[in-house]
Amino acid sequence: MRVLLISRINEHSQKFAGVFNKIKGQLEGFEQAGCEVFCSYMSYGTQTLAKYHDNHFVTESLTFTDINAKDEPVSFWENAVSVVNHVQPDFIYVRYEPMLHSPTLVRFFEQVGQQSAAQKCIEFPTYPYESELPDANLDTVRANRQAMLEHVDHIFSTCYEPSIMGKVNHPFDNQLSESMINSFAEHRLVPSRKQSAGINLLIVANLSHWHGVDRVLLGLKEYYNQPRDKMVTLDVVGVGEMLEQLKNTSNDLGINHSVVFHGFRSGEELNQLFIDADVAIASLGMHRTGLYRSSTLKAREYMASGLPVIYCCDDSLFEDNPYAMKVAEDDTALNISDVIRFSEALTKIDISKTDIAAFASGRISWRTVACNILSVVKGSNKVKMTDVKIAEKEDRNDSWLTSFRQLWKDKTYIAFVGTGRIGTNFFASFFDSVLDEGISVHEPRPDAFDLAMDYIRNKPDVSEAAQEYIRIRSELFSRMTQENKRYFIESNNNLSLLLPVIELLFPNYKIVHVIRHPEDYICSVLGNVQAGGYSLYSDDDPRLRPSAKDFNDDPFWNQWEGFSQEQKIAWFWGKYNGEINKQMKGKSQYLQLEFADLFNNESYLNIRQMLAFLQIETLLHVDDNDLRQHFSTPRNVSKKKIETFATWPPSKQEKCRLIFNYFQHNVGLNKATDFL
Repeated sequence: MRVLLISRINEHSQKFAGVFNKIKGQLEGFEQAGCEVFCSYMSYGTQTLAKYHDNHFVTESLTFTDINAKDEPVSFWENAVSVVNHVQPDFIYVRYEPMLHSPTLVRFFEQVGQQSAAQKCIEFPTYPYESELPDANLDTVRANRQAMLEHVDHIFSTCYEPSIMGKVNHPFDNQLSESMINSFAEHRLVPSRKQSAGINLLIVANLSHWHGVDRVLLGLKEYYNQPRDKMVTLDVVGVGEMLEQLKNTSNDLGINHSVVFHGFRSGEELNQLFIDADVAIASLGMHRTGLYRSSTLKAREYMASGLPVIYCCDDSLFEDNPYAMKVAEDDTALNISDVIRFSEALTKIDISKTDIAAFASGRISWRTVACNILSVVKGSNKVKMTDVKIAEKEDRNDSWLTSFRQLWKDKTYIAFVGTGRIGTNFFASFFDSVLDEGISVHEPRPDAFDLAMDYIRNKPDVSEAAQEYIRIRSELFSRMTQENKRYFIESNNNLSLLLPVIELLFPNYKIVHVIRHPEDYICSVLGNVQAGGYSLYSDDDPRLRPSAKDFNDDPFWNQWEGFSQEQKIAWFWGKYNGEINKQMKGKSQYLQLEFADLFNNESYLNIRQMLAFLQIETLLHVDDNDLRQHFSTPRNVSKKKIETFATWPPSKQEKCRLIFNYFQHNVGLNKATDFL
């Protein structure tokens, strides 16, 4: 897919350097999502068209030179129509700018709509934004915006309102390019040479009132009102309308000894300030503009550089983030003593800048945002005749599915899924011994591992995966028919990624999802040494196990290569349980149970709950003695004794808990996992 991003930002502007970096990040994200990417932007007095590839701009032949500043707001968008005709994109992604006088974007989108079939997208970098235009005629701005939206197909913004002026809004959070993330890791995650044992605070901004720097200055004044053993200093980097006022405030408060205003800094000078910093301060005055949710690029730069962050405005980056501390959204002084305690708590458990940067990297890449934008754009494309012909062909070829489902209309398929180490071997043995009218198996050969990995990596159509599953289970399914069995039970963690296949194939199915406490699970896995001497994700594990890199939207995508075996197992626990829950939650064919309740409860209440859910008539009244007989026989016991999770070094525990916590709070696991 070919995308054209258009923005009237000048690549050489110091004031908008951060914005242009954002644009490059978006371009990189689209390229990583598989697009051919072009961009039209200003370069001094020239309107430039370039193809973006591998972190570089390759200028096209179409340029518009000698554009003066007075004419630029109008001529840029007039020229942009020619740019669209030259590139012939599949969709256009435009950065909105308020139309203070002339309806430039209205005319642009109207003309493009007449000449091109491309999808037309507008991005609102900030919304609402009226408070940033104190001298503008807002009636004109709003009228022009409303007229523009009549010619736009999709709206994207950092605002989380469901609609903007009556049109559906697709919210997103600002992120960083992966090349920038990698650059920060290379140049800023290095040891500091500073001699002081105090705490260095850092603010980098184009200083405006919404950055709330005055709150930090007031906090330092209150902190130094009493003698202090711990020195706290503030480095303020940047220029802007508030710079002189902030210098005067610092002087009036008598805190110049602990505040340094560096002005504009870049390159090695800026990197060194990040290296020497201990804590970063995000914008503490966003409420002054009426914003109570944001996704500022600077906050992401702070964390990608390994710095814990003090913030006040809600941001997805800081949700369930142990390296961020929230303060009140008001104009009170920042409590410096709280900042010190926060910083020292991280130091006490050996959290390094590398740990923080690794945690952040999975949350702040433009690649995921680009994939979401593409999903919106592709979902709205008009159906082509070729698509209709393909659909008709598929309709003619799905008779195999109708026939298969007919064979199973009086049978029930039951799957026990999860992460493994959850008693699946027990369930297969239990049903095999008590259920005459069924076939019960545990990870039969082939065990569907290769099928599951192909399904997530190569994304075949679900019907293709379904036919392959029938093939590898053909012998067992034939037995079902030959022996006139009514129930097929398979306990197999590889099915956790193949639930759409099960839903497609079987008219009557039940999914039992068993979740084990993550700390117990990770120790059990480490102790489950196979005959070849390996365990899950060990260096000598012969199987190419699933990884965060198999899922484009996985928050740990960038961190995966640096994960320890324990962290990979923690991810596996969260990912598999999350994928199951995402696919099945709320469906009547789904039951979720906690491992401890099943196997540590002598009353067998949860086992009976499971049997009632399965609705197998002959097992509804199974005797307690029969249950006790099966539960008294250990199966698949860990072969290697592993120390309990609580005895691990605190830093090692914390790295795993960060992963557990993410999945606990972000994939919607229900109360069965409320143990963290």
